Amino acid sequence: MMSIDWFDGKEFTSNFATKRVLIWTPLFQHWADKPIKVLEVGSYEGSSAVFFARFFPNAEITCVDTFWNSYEILFDKNIAEFGDRIEKVKGSGIGALDRFKDERRRFQLIYLDGGKSRDHALGLALLAWPMLASNGIMMWDDYNWGSNAKPEQRPHDGIDAFLALHRGEYRIRYSGAQMIIQKLTRQQLAKAEAQAKTAKVRSSSSRAPANNGQLQLDGSLLAGLRGVWSGSISLSRKAIKRALSSTR
Repeated sequence: MMSIDWFDGKEFTSNFATKRVLIWTPLFQHWADKPIKVLEVGSYEGSSAVFFARFFPNAEITCVDTFWNSYEILFDKNIAEFGDRIEKVKGSGIGALDRFKDERRRFQLIYLDGGKSRDHALGLALLAWPMLASNGIMMWDDYNWGSNAKPEQRPHDGIDAFLALHRGEYRIRYSGAQMIIQKLTRQQLAKAEAQAKTAKVRSSSSRAPANNGQLQLDGSLLAGLRGVWSGSISLSRKAIKRALSSTR
């Protein structure tokens, strides 16, 4: 079977999405012809947006980025053929997600690639999760990026913090260069909770996980979150309070 060149006719200085296509296509196949809504935070020159628009011909795609200098010119050129199927939002990811929350937007697929620091990765994820539809997929790029950097300078630790805070609400679909999870439906969540209770009763005599499986958000990470959200509105404070309360 001949492979498809999803990027035919497009121009990029760096096509990061081409390395991810083999990961994405089997995971997204069931949505191929569906009128889904896709949110991408961090679009660069538009390579992943081009893939989404071509792989999901009936989808509406929202792309958020600061879109600076020559990258914006290439982005605009690459997505021109898709017309109003792609919504371009110029600005910070935190600010855009804050606004989308107030607009009660929902997405079946959310791709977070808008920052490489721990705090930014966690901040974006906490804001995006309520907007992810039941059974929807959320994914991060650069999961293993910066492995030799300090914890606060790499996305990995922020992503893991989010996963710990929301343990039991998703299943992992892929873990490697990217982290891809699928949100459980209400029925799946209820079943998982029932199984967890049963398992807890059966293993009550065994040693419990530290902090009952919850992540302890240290002062550095919380300070970083407040810094990322500094300029945002009340949602930021509410999200921090939710994060704090879930670790107690």
